[in-house]
Amino acid sequence: MSNHYNLYDSLGIDRGASTEELRRSLTARLEELRGSGATDYSGPVQELSAAVKVLGDEYRRGLYDQRLDDDSQPDITISSIRSLASAPSPTEQTPPWASPAQAPTQVAQAPAAPAAPPKVAVPVEPLADDAPLEAMWNRLPQLPRIAMGLFAAASVAGVLLALVGFFNEDYFVLLTPSYVAIGMILLVVPLHWTRQILLGRDNTATLFLPASIAPLGIFTLILAFFLNDAVVVALLGLASTVLIAALIISFLPDTRAWFRGQRLVPAQNSAPAQAATDNTQPTTDTNNQVD
Repeated sequence: MSNHYNLYDSLGIDRGASTEELRRSLTARLEELRGSGATDYSGPVQELSAAVKVLGDEYRRGLYDQRLDDDSQPDITISSIRSLASAPSPTEQTPPWASPAQAPTQVAQAPAAPAAPPKVAVPVEPLADDAPLEAMWNRLPQLPRIAMGLFAAASVAGVLLALVGFFNEDYFVLLTPSYVAIGMILLVVPLHWTRQILLGRDNTATLFLPASIAPLGIFTLILAFFLNDAVVVALLGLASTVLIAALIISFLPDTRAWFRGQRLVPAQNSAPAQAATDNTQPTTDTNNQVD
């Protein structure tokens, strides 16, 4: 005995009803289900959609009923019902399940992701050099915050490297001051750029930050390959990694805009962002840029 998928039993509908009555009834149920919030990818919606196309069409319903009553035929599955629902009617003369290789496959199309809104630069109100640290931190965009954290990590690695060189008596006389000097450089240079990120509005940063960080990151990375001390190699490797990562972030538009004293915001939010940063200036109109 075949195990056919019976749409009549599954949906609780009368097989004796006419095709027109079934089409109206199933369509109303489908609209009601969608109105309750069910998506097109849910099982009940897909089943009702297939039932409307199969049982609401004379040609497709005839093929389905014929197959449903024939226990000698292969089982009717959900896949074969979908193939029948997508078959043309009434010009199709051969049941689509007669040749599985010819049965069309219904592929659910995922909705296209909405395009990201364009970003515009809005000015950021400058803070005094002696402004509270909390105020500086709270106004930082996400990418400059990450770059600042990376520079802080490099400074910590520099301090630890200087301490290792200063307190380890096993090193050669010339090696100890070298470690201390490299550690102090790793402390001072990233610490300087940490402060510049907090303050923002540094037009020279886009030039001098790569010019100072790139050689330092490459030098520490090369130096780590020529040393044998595991602790020193680990500290140099950490410093070079975070410096190179911060260097990459410094080339991103959000960070470059921040050093110009600006913040990148979605176009529709540019007016509120401008009003929040400077209440004395008019709202930026993204549709009419002022040269």
